[in-house]
Amino acid sequence: MLNEFKNIGLSEKESKVYLALLEMGMQPASTIAKIVKIPKSTTLFILENLNKEGLIRKCLKGKTQYFYADPKDFQSALEEKLKKQHDSLNTLLPFLEKTHRPFSSRPQITFYEGVDNCKKAYQLLLDANSTVLEFGSHTDLENAFGKTFMQKFIQKRVANKIHLKALTSQSKAHFELIKDNQKQLREHIVLDNELGIINSSIALFDNKILILNLKKSAFGILIDNPDMYETLKTLFYLGFESQKK
Repeated sequence: MLNEFKNIGLSEKESKVYLALLEMGMQPASTIAKIVKIPKSTTLFILENLNKEGLIRKCLKGKTQYFYADPKDFQSALEEKLKKQHDSLNTLLPFLEKTHRPFSSRPQITFYEGVDNCKKAYQLLLDANSTVLEFGSHTDLENAFGKTFMQKFIQKRVANKIHLKALTSQSKAHFELIKDNQKQLREHIVLDNELGIINSSIALFDNKILILNLKKSAFGILIDNPDMYETLKTLFYLGFESQKK
C-alpha cells in the first residue's frame, strides 16, 4: 500500500500519517504522532503540508488544531493537481519543442541505476518498431520487477503487436511461457544449460541494445548504435536458427 502512495508523490512518513488520521478520525497532531511514532513537531509539519495540498482538512477546537481525512478530499486534490500538471505540460511543450536543438546528437549510451529505472528502461521495448530479439531470463526479470509487472508488460507488448524472439536457458518459467508462445506473439528457443546460462536480459530493437543486470545491484545500459546492433543481431540469429534446426 505504501508503494501506491509513493507512486502518487507521498513520502513514507506522509503516507503513514495520512492513513493513521483516516483510521482515527478527527485528531490533534499529538495523537497521530503517538500512533505513527514520529515526533510531534514532524507530524504537525506533515499534517500542515497535507492540508496545504488539500488532502486533509483542519479546524480549531479552543486553542488546539484538529485534522481530519476524507478520501473524497484526497481524490479531488489529486485530480486537481493532475489537471494543473496536464495544463502546464500543454503550455510548456510548444516552448520546449521550439527551444530543443533538432540537430544536436542524442546520447549513444544511457545508464540506468536501480530497479525502478531498469523497469522504465525495459518498457522502452513496448515502443519498438521491429521484432524484439532477446537473450533473456524471464525468471530474473520476474524476480526483480515482480510477476504482476511482467504479466502486464506481456499484455501491453501483445496489444502493441510487438513480436518477440527469445533465447533462454532451461527453467520451469521458460517451459511455462512456451505454452502461450503463439498467443503472446513469441518465438522461444530454450537452450541446453550445458551450452551456458543466460542471465537477466540483452534486448535488441530499433538499432538499440538494452543490457540489464538484475542479479545483485540492478543497472542497465542502453546503446544506440546501428553497427553494434547488426553484429549482435547476427549473433542472435546464428544461435536461434541453429538451435531451431
